[in-house]
Amino acid sequence: PVVNNKEYNNANICMSKDKKRLYFTRCTDNTCSIYMSEKQGSDWQVPEILPYPVNVDESSSTQPFIAEQNGKELLFFTSDKKGGKGGYDIYYSVISNGGKRYSSPRNLGRKVNTLDNEVTPFFDEKSSCLYFSSEWHHGLGGYDIFKAAGNKSHWTETANMGVPYSSSADDFFYVKTPSGKTGYFVSNRLFGSQKITT
Repeated sequence: PVVNNKEYNNANICMSKDKKRLYFTRCTDNTCSIYMSEKQGSDWQVPEILPYPVNVDESSSTQPFIAEQNGKELLFFTSDKKGGKGGYDIYYSVISNGGKRYSSPRNLGRKVNTLDNEVTPFFDEKSSCLYFSSEWHHGLGGYDIFKAAGNKSHWTETANMGVPYSSSADDFFYVKTPSGKTGYFVSNRLFGSQKITT
């Protein structure tokens, strides 16, 4: 009841590695913002909206994902704020002081972000590979799942994951299991379900 609030749609949860911070999105009819709740003892505290410039007035920030790279804790997220490449772009912010401070978000750059929407970032720490979905990069139709190796603002050329990950429908929210051998994603394709082995 502390996290869920009937005045908002609450979604897109992720947690810090120590399981003491819960990040999620709250949306109204028009905009979304990223919130964080800290765990003290066995109780989650009242969520607080992340500060500017992670959240920006009159724009949406959503789909948070926490990862670590080179000893730094990173918050990946999507936003349609002004100054992006177009539509929703993927950004990152460096987290410090145990979630008390967030650096000014950086756009992941033109190899990832395009004139259209890039969404649902997932960063695999073992392979230093970013997985995301896009409506613009060369694909099979709708949102396809892509990957790019690298870090922060420096990425290789993106590659479509291809069938069976991508299809003519919308495919997004790709994540790997901890073993790295299997993964999950969301799709509105009409044909039968498939187990994906990576």
